Amino acid sequence: MFSKKSTTDLMLQNKEDIKKMADELELILMKTSKNEEIQQSLKYAIDKVKYFNPSIEKVILDIDKRINNKIGDLKIEIVKAKNERDNEKFLKNVKELTIELIEKRDIKSR
Repeated sequence: MFSKKSTTDLMLQNKEDIKKMADELELILMKTSKNEEIQQSLKYAIDKVKYFNPSIEKVILDIDKRINNKIGDLKIEIVKAKNERDNEKFLKNVKELTIELIEKRDIKSR
């Protein structure tokens, strides 16, 4: 029989997920072009993700899931990027990630 995860287990899982997101963003940063706007936006995102507090609140976990999906999109875009137009699409995805980070910050500050 399956049992529900304890609050501690959920918190630890979220903490691991946060670390994984930060690590993946660091790797993306290393692989990006020398576009200064992209670099600065990714550094901002890394700083925000690194210092997330683990949570078990559903609304926060949902935002974390969306953030993780955006990071996945960035990983795909970095593989596909070949020219300046691709950089624009990549930057658009970074900005969308930033919006998710701001939304999470705003929810946590309520």
